[in-house]
Amino acid sequence: MKSKVFENKTVLVSGGTGYIGSAICREFYEQGATLYFTYHKNSEKADELIAQMPDAKALHLDLRDTASINTTIEKLYKEGVSIDILVNNAAMSQVMPLPMLDEEDVDMILDINIKSVIFLTKAVMRLRGQVTTTTN
Repeated sequence: MKSKVFENKTVLVSGGTGYIGSAICREFYEQGATLYFTYHKNSEKADELIAQMPDAKALHLDLRDTASINTTIEKLYKEGVSIDILVNNAAMSQVMPLPMLDEEDVDMILDINIKSVIFLTKAVMRLRGQVTTTTN
């Protein structure tokens, strides 16, 4: 039997319900990882992924909320979960003419695309000490 590359590794993928995120989740799962993924609004897609990957765990998380990030990661560690690999995949954009962008739009983009990467990585590293991470 062929060995699976990520067997005995725990992976957390942010933004796991998006097009790229769900593909990343499937690949890690197929390669033997213990998989956790975050989602914010798309609970239907999270349920679909869990149906396809029954051992995976979906975490409802608003990545704009650093307190929620810390609480979620701390809860995982208290449950004995130790994250080996973090994939900072969550991202968003607002496709519209520049004059139509307002401060709220820009704040949301920065919160998801930059701040969540920093604070999710920080939360995992604080409890793990080290982690392999990649960012979309």
